Amino acid sequence: MGAYEGVLKTVIPVALMIAIGMICRKKRVVLKQGTDGIKSLIVNVCLPAVLFGAFYRTDFNAGNALIAAAMFALCAAALGLGFVFKKALKLKARTAPFLTSGFEAGMLGYALYTLLFGADKISYFASVDLGQVLFVFTAYVTLLRKDDGGSVRGSLKAAAKSPVIVSIVLGVLFGATGLGDLVGRSAAGGTVQYVIDFIKAPTAAAILFVVGYEIEFVRSDIWPVLSVILFRIAVVGVLGAAVLFALRASIPVNGYLNWAFILMFILPPPFVLPVYVKSDSENAFISATLSLYTALSLIAFFGISVVSKI
Repeated sequence: MGAYEGVLKTVIPVALMIAIGMICRKKRVVLKQGTDGIKSLIVNVCLPAVLFGAFYRTDFNAGNALIAAAMFALCAAALGLGFVFKKALKLKARTAPFLTSGFEAGMLGYALYTLLFGADKISYFASVDLGQVLFVFTAYVTLLRKDDGGSVRGSLKAAAKSPVIVSIVLGVLFGATGLGDLVGRSAAGGTVQYVIDFIKAPTAAAILFVVGYEIEFVRSDIWPVLSVILFRIAVVGVLGAAVLFALRASIPVNGYLNWAFILMFILPPPFVLPVYVKSDSENAFISATLSLYTALSLIAFFGISVVSKI
């Protein structure tokens, strides 16, 4: 009974916050400007606190670097295969390749992993996220902006100023140099950790509310949407299995790290994609794909909740 109780404690908050978000959109309890403000708070304050807190006392080693490199390579390979796939199927949506790569860890993955294993284990998920988030905020966004008429220089400058990237860099520096551990063991260590925990506390609930608010199945040609989703599932499944196989031969992969990889691989494409696209028709295609994939990801998460708790 205890295991099933754990599943319910994980699943019910997720389902409830997503349902509240959907109801608030439908009943117009919260307007879009309100969710934009919540997203800004998450991306600029709460999530950086989560990331810095996950990294600043981590003992970085060759294993962390190997995981980051493997995830970066996986995302690059998936994007490259996405362009091949688009050309082979002659898809009209130019953003189709970008929906085959990257993972929405920030606005979904951290919340789900925390609900599964607790905030004290978030460093495992953060280590898996490191390579892919660097890919998304550098190569992915740069190519996306270039494809949409933006400049590469502008993309790189924006990435360098991103609170998410800054918090990761600072967290890694603190962890790698031992400064974070020094701070943690000092008289101020408890206060520093309390402040980080206090800022990041509402992150999971806020993220899931926004996810529920933005799930909306807009009218779009279903075949391109389904083809991209099925292709992504196949590519991520094959590449993900290859990455896990290679890493297990090189570094210890415990249960928490293993589930971090599995959870990452079921996540939808980055929610940042529509921000860099101006075309209404492209955004309709993106919205339909993201909404359906997010729904599938949540179904898969519920399955993971059962398996990981039993």
